[in-house]
Amino acid sequence: MKIGIPRESLSGETRVACTPATVALLSKLGFETVVESGAGLAASLDDAAYQTAGATVADKATVWACPLIYKVNAPSEGELPLLKEGQTIVSFLWPRQKRGFGRSLARQESERAGDGHGAPYFPRAGFRRFVFDGKHQRLPRRD
Repeated sequence: MKIGIPRESLSGETRVACTPATVALLSKLGFETVVESGAGLAASLDDAAYQTAGATVADKATVWACPLIYKVNAPSEGELPLLKEGQTIVSFLWPRQKRGFGRSLARQESERAGDGHGAPYFPRAGFRRFVFDGKHQRLPRRD
């Protein structure tokens, strides 16, 4: 499965959904990652680091065509039309803080039959080997 990592569109955002180290872990798990060119620059991560880790660096359209999208922030109103039928987006959606956005996303999902998953709503206590976290890049494994 391909995972698209787009550049964050929120002004002032310096994070990126995946670092090159995360891309390498996802590659070992059998995922193919497609990173938008320049997505990691605000976090001091260049495209060459992503390519070395096994990612494909591509343009915005190619990234948003992936069946699974990882973003830090919810898609902007301008990015919502880029969502395709059957696509899943994993990000901090914050539906309670962004009034109206949830309706926009729901309308987009109903039109295109996609899925949106807000990362803060995933239970953390039940995952024994959960190693990815939005607040901490990598959590230690508890074996």
